[in-house]
Amino acid sequence: MAAEKKEEYADCLDIGFMPEAAVSEPVLLQTDYAAILSFSAVREKADGTYEDVGYGVLEFDSCSLTKFGYPNDEALAGHPLYERGLSCYGVFEVKNSTWIRLMTEQNRVAFPGTPESNERHFIVTFHESTFECIARGVHASLSSKPYAELFDEIRMRVFKQAR
Repeated sequence: MAAEKKEEYADCLDIGFMPEAAVSEPVLLQTDYAAILSFSAVREKADGTYEDVGYGVLEFDSCSLTKFGYPNDEALAGHPLYERGLSCYGVFEVKNSTWIRLMTEQNRVAFPGTPESNERHFIVTFHESTFECIARGVHASLSSKPYAELFDEIRMRVFKQAR
């Protein structure tokens, strides 16, 4: 219904895995050029139970803005999109994002010819926090490597893009 009215709503993205509910352990590594979010991930099995699948890695293309922290899962009902598709332990894309519109309007103060943005608004909900960003796109992958090794890989990817 929100889509028909061109109102803001959260659409769950099926990336093949989701944040683990108990201890998601999200880590964000961000520069001016790159943002990569990693977390403990699970996948739903055919019988409705969940299996550990290692670490989820979300790499956001040309990420221009992020917000990471509040609300946690217990306070998520206070998020403006909770009644519009947002739920706990998932990856979402916000359609008709007011945050993107606000960013575009702010940019027009200095650059009046700024066109409508083609960026996308993403939200990832965890046990103790929520991550939101505006980016051109997202690439999802899984890793079963020990976290220290995975973190070194992520660190190298982020700083390679910053050069």
